[in-house]
Amino acid sequence: MGSSIEVDQLHRIWFCERRPGYQSAECLFLRTSSQSLTPYWSKWLPIGGPSYAPVEHDAIQDLGLETLYEYWFTDGNNQTSGSGVPMLQQAFCSAWNWDARPIPAFPGVNLAWGDAINWRVGFWINGKQTFTAYSAPPMTITYPLTWPLGVRPTRIELSVAAMTKSGGQSITGAEQIIASPAARWEGKLTLPAMNAAMLLQWRGFVAALQGRLGTFNMPIFDAGRQPFAVGLVISVTATAAALNATSLTLTVTQGGPILAGHRFSIGGRLYEVMQSVPSGGGVYAVDIHPWLRAAITNGTVCEFANPTSLMRLATDRGGSLDLESGIIAHPAIQVVEAF
Repeated sequence: MGSSIEVDQLHRIWFCERRPGYQSAECLFLRTSSQSLTPYWSKWLPIGGPSYAPVEHDAIQDLGLETLYEYWFTDGNNQTSGSGVPMLQQAFCSAWNWDARPIPAFPGVNLAWGDAINWRVGFWINGKQTFTAYSAPPMTITYPLTWPLGVRPTRIELSVAAMTKSGGQSITGAEQIIASPAARWEGKLTLPAMNAAMLLQWRGFVAALQGRLGTFNMPIFDAGRQPFAVGLVISVTATAAALNATSLTLTVTQGGPILAGHRFSIGGRLYEVMQSVPSGGGVYAVDIHPWLRAAITNGTVCEFANPTSLMRLATDRGGSLDLESGIIAHPAIQVVEAF
């Protein structure tokens, strides 16, 4: 590099991507693909019968990072300008896996990731290196936040955005479509014109969320559609159910009948009744969506009177104020379920 540029006129360089040590450019091993490739010097061993697979080297990525670090920062190859500015700024160097997957959901939930079966021979570094955990700056704000008191939307659109997968149509036109537990609540809220006090309350709420970082418990503002007369108490419990269950048995001890379309929350997670079949004695067999977010035990309380949903802003710029003459605000926000 020194022979091709003037050292005193060096520009700082950032490494944006480094291929793992065993990987050539655009070269990935995938058993099920006709475009599967491996680097020229890959070592192969039999895996039973006439089949072979490339050998996985658990330490090669670590060695690759060490080599890169040693070359630039310990072996004297990081040239410095006449004014003392290094070509590579070590303080800005970091390493991360851009194609990471959430454990333990991956590789177990193979509906969401088509490459789940390839993780043992692909670019997955879990457990192969020792990492230093990132420590976020200390914060005094605790999430989830509480929805601002007195702020009630004039319009609300709230529904489950389904997540389905398909292998495409066959030659006969048939198509198999399956549902995924990745479906989530999405909504759009139009809020009323705000006076100065409400404006400041809302502005503080949005600032505390810090874009999509923060979460909040959002009421669903569904008064008048719960299974009870307005002003009366409702008490509903559920029997035990497993994670991702789509059917529940509910028992009503106070309140009216449970009908399809009713919404309720369990532990701040919102659900909607798709079908309700009474079996007598206030017991109902219901089908729900989205899928149950967490396992529950016998007697778990179902909140029909004031359901809430754990949400976050859909964008980092959500919640901004449209001020009329600098006084009256007409905010509108888009929200998504937080996981």
